[in-house]
Amino acid sequence: MSDHSFHLGNHFKTLPVFLFILSAFFIFPQHTEAQDNNLQGQARSLINLLDYVSQDYAKAVKNRQIINNSEYNEMIDFSGETISLFDSVASKIHVENEKNISSSLQSLHDSIQQKVSKDVIAIIAQ
Repeated sequence: MSDHSFHLGNHFKTLPVFLFILSAFFIFPQHTEAQDNNLQGQARSLINLLDYVSQDYAKAVKNRQIINNSEYNEMIDFSGETISLFDSVASKIHVENEKNISSSLQSLHDSIQQKVSKDVIAIIAQ
């Protein structure tokens, strides 16, 4: 089995083949259509939030300083929401590499709180 993640220092891992993993619920027939729609919505929301954070973080932080409070607060909220969404999805279906993904999402949230560079955030959120 190959490792689809890489390390940035010893602390960060990207989210390995994220779309593939979250689309895994399509193969679980025990879910009702309503449950599948809910899972799909949560997966889409999670992916959209990660994309948004990776693209808009630069509007919130520069040189480890907050340059826009409302954008920064949004980044904190959205990165926290990615953790909640992933936990919700993972509680309903088996997600391969669940601990690594959960750790990566927590690293994203922590990194935003530490006001790391936009490049680091982009790598973690990809």
